[in-house]
Amino acid sequence: MGRDKIDRATLIETARGERKADLVIKNGTLIDVFSNKLRTCHVAVKGGYIVGLGDYRGEKYIDAEGGYVSPGFIDGHTHIESTFLTPQEFGRLCLTSGVTAVVADPHEIANVLGLPGVLWMLEMARYSPMRIFFSCPSCVPSSPLESPGGKIDLDDMRKLKGRKEIVALGEVMDFQGLAQGRRDLIEKVGLFEGYALEGHAPGLRGKNLSAYRVSGVSSDHESEDPMEAEEKLAKGFHVMVREGSVARNFEALLPFLMKFQENGRISIVSDDMNILDMARTNYLGTVLARGAAMGIDPLNLVRMVTLNTAMRFNFTRLGAIAPGYLADMVIYENLKDFNPRLVLVGGETVYRSGEPPPEVKAPVKIKKGGGVTLPPLFSPDTFRVKKRRGALKVIRVTPGQLTNRIVSVSSDMFHGRYVSSQVDRDLVKICVIERHRGTGKVGKGFVKGLKLKKGSSVGLTFAHDAHNLVVAGSGDKEMFDAAMQVARIGGGIAVSDGSGAAASLPLKVGGIVSALRWEEVAGGMEKVKQVCESISPLGLDILNILSFIALPVIPEGRVTDRGFIDVDAYRKVSLWD
Repeated sequence: MGRDKIDRATLIETARGERKADLVIKNGTLIDVFSNKLRTCHVAVKGGYIVGLGDYRGEKYIDAEGGYVSPGFIDGHTHIESTFLTPQEFGRLCLTSGVTAVVADPHEIANVLGLPGVLWMLEMARYSPMRIFFSCPSCVPSSPLESPGGKIDLDDMRKLKGRKEIVALGEVMDFQGLAQGRRDLIEKVGLFEGYALEGHAPGLRGKNLSAYRVSGVSSDHESEDPMEAEEKLAKGFHVMVREGSVARNFEALLPFLMKFQENGRISIVSDDMNILDMARTNYLGTVLARGAAMGIDPLNLVRMVTLNTAMRFNFTRLGAIAPGYLADMVIYENLKDFNPRLVLVGGETVYRSGEPPPEVKAPVKIKKGGGVTLPPLFSPDTFRVKKRRGALKVIRVTPGQLTNRIVSVSSDMFHGRYVSSQVDRDLVKICVIERHRGTGKVGKGFVKGLKLKKGSSVGLTFAHDAHNLVVAGSGDKEMFDAAMQVARIGGGIAVSDGSGAAASLPLKVGGIVSALRWEEVAGGMEKVKQVCESISPLGLDILNILSFIALPVIPEGRVTDRGFIDVDAYRKVSLWD
């Protein structure tokens, strides 16, 4: 959706009551995010803007019937590609939950297709029925420890800077490099001086956190415990409390939210949402409903997804219902479940409860590239791991958390020359195959916590951030079959239980985004979910975990196409101690 044009003279005349408003919302209870109070008054709209509160004449009227009139919700940190949707379809789906604007970091598509991929996202967003703002990807690749298909260098960033869609510098993923004073990262941050500089600092504390903050980066969405969040708030960070499909930190940070709920430097964001969670829940509204049930003032919760977020990005005409603000509003039945009855963007009704969201007429222009190139002489033997003396490093994962732990198991538990998955002990081999340039690189590792059943396998090319091909399975043959299936569909997801039940989801745009309508993508993902539930009690969380297992900027252990990565040591290490 493009930016609304301002006819100031007409707005002023309408605000004075000399002209009729285009629309008047009457009989509503207004959520005043400035005073944190509820007010009973009419809302007048002209030319897409709110012109007044009170007694106005209108060309049209909407009767709120005592419902709560709220500013449209803003998600201040998300990655559209995580839903597998185009920006158009993402917008259609968001409106059903009252989210009318997002700030999206397109570094997923950038890691596959580079600058052309980012420009494709910006172009497609123009046809979205919601407001989509973007941050400029800052770390593509996220670190030197992985091999993406595309990159964003300083020249690319200069080309993106100044475009009206770009409102921030995207999260600086390589927090260690910036805290250590890497010159290239300092130059990137300096280029965007005056913009909102977005951070990514999982577990960073003390002097290193201060070093990261003094660079200019001033937000973070990675806190997992209240003390970490409080330290970041005290050091001047805008703290974004994340509740997505993969990382779910809201409940862990509840004491922090209760203590600082009136602070204007706290927002609630999603970061990464899968299509089924988006389609089946109320998105940010679901999080607010949980918070209200846990004792947080609903008005403070609304501020965390409206005014607080708008102020973070200097959106001077979003995030509130007041004269001069854009008429992005939601009418709720109550402040308990936050289910939207009616959603407006720029004063136009874009969603009514019980009705399908509007169709997007614009065609999707599929960006070429980003398929799957497998290594030469690819076979089950490609996945072999030779047994050595000593202890094997293993990644222990926990559903709902992005951080993990490196643990060790004795080599004595393995028999023969090679180390294989042992699903009866919840030990699963994973491999990350470089797919973009056919280099033949294959990184190998082992994971505890997936709880895969015998005969099962998973393969996917949506794998942060380089989006190489990640495969896991109960045996090398199963892993080979999964990789071949993902290659056959041109990138996407393939799961199998090894005894007939299998499902796949092609992602034709770079191996990470589908060109289909969100309803069709959700239907395909439902089939994948059913197979996931048959191969592990974790269900869809298997994909969530594996999609982050190759991201070498979140502690402790990761596997990329380069090998096993000790994130704290910031280097590739041997699988064996």
